[in-house]
Amino acid sequence: MYQVLKNGKVIINAQDLQTAVVFLRSLESNIDRNSMHSPYTIGRAPQETPEQARARNKQSIRDQLDGVRSRVNRLHDVING
Repeated sequence: MYQVLKNGKVIINAQDLQTAVVFLRSLESNIDRNSMHSPYTIGRAPQETPEQARARNKQSIRDQLDGVRSRVNRLHDVING
């Protein structure tokens, strides 16, 4: 399994290298390669069981939701003064 990373943070997991390359090219399609370097890289994913992968993905989703909740709460506080 491979991972596509942006500045060292996992963006997506891919089953094989060919799929990872397709994802990477898609992400890089909006980059002007003459003026900036790609922030994306491909790396091998750590070996993990499907249960571990699901747990990691669930935690990632929880973390994202917590960030959204935090932003919504701050916006709510700003609006309601």
